[in-house]
Amino acid sequence: MTPREYRVLEAVRSEAEGLRFAVVEIADDEAREVARFYRRDEADIYAAWRLRES
Repeated sequence: MTPREYRVLEAVRSEAEGLRFAVVEIADDEAREVARFYRRDEADIYAAWRLRES
């Protein structure tokens, strides 16, 4: 099994609302999880926690 990986799939800015959010992926050979966060630092913290839990 490959180690779990974390990457930012995209960072998006909504012109209408002025919101930025990061779409992140945490994946290995068996599972894929995608989550959306409004702040990049929150995405990084969440990914670090999920990678420690695996």
